[in-house]
Amino acid sequence: SAPVIVVNPATLPAPTAGAAYSETLTATGGVSPYGFAITAGSLPNGLVLSAGGVLSGTATEVGSFNFTVTATDANGQAGSRAYSFTVAAPVLTLSPAAGTLTAAYGAAYSQAFTAGGSPGPYSYALTGALPAGMGFSGNTLSGTPTVPGSYPVTVTATDTGLTGAGAPFSIAQNYTINVPAPVIVVDPATL
Repeated sequence: SAPVIVVNPATLPAPTAGAAYSETLTATGGVSPYGFAITAGSLPNGLVLSAGGVLSGTATEVGSFNFTVTATDANGQAGSRAYSFTVAAPVLTLSPAAGTLTAAYGAAYSQAFTAGGSPGPYSYALTGALPAGMGFSGNTLSGTPTVPGSYPVTVTATDTGLTGAGAPFSIAQNYTINVPAPVIVVDPATL
């Protein structure tokens, strides 16, 4: 009678978008070595199944995926198992933390913003009115403020490397750029 080839494990853990993933599939019931292949459905972008049964890579696509893995033994006998998992969206971070950024009046200032939580790459945008003398380029706020005041802005970082359900993924944080008024001192104290 034909052998019953069983592919294991019964279920696979779900990968997270942008995070390294590696799971090894095995087969029993036939004669080794076994060859493994995806015979129905598809894997998320970034993951591959080797002929030796290692499912690995970094998923760059978010969503639900259904696929069938077939193991074929040394004599051509095969068995299959259907799998499904959902690739979760990444949890993005942005530093520095939301809050107040203090830039001294009339002095050069620079603050870089850095996103994390996925491999990126990221694009950055700033909305809101900046103090006169300052600008935002790439991921950096810089310049020499020439008008004191309090300036609320929002910085948004967007992951441009991930696709799938809900893409593009972004994080936005609110900041207040505080430019204190200078203290003008006339000297000498007496004449």
